[in-house]
Amino acid sequence: MGKMNSRLPQDARRFKTGTSVLYDGIYTDGWGGELLLLRGESFPRHPEMGATTWTYASAKMRSRGRGTASLSDSLFY
Repeated sequence: MGKMNSRLPQDARRFKTGTSVLYDGIYTDGWGGELLLLRGESFPRHPEMGATTWTYASAKMRSRGRGTASLSDSLFY
């Protein structure tokens, strides 16, 4: 489980739809949606707008005693 370096330039933290997720965390798409993605998954298409770019926003959240918390089942559209 890698941890993304927050000191990388902004363009180095942008990913295209269809590429593999390298770091567990919360990502935002070009249209403002947020999604919890795990290493090995692929960056999805936006349901209405299609292909987009994704930006690493933050590490995934932890809830007390319950493991990893999903953000409302991970999808905010």
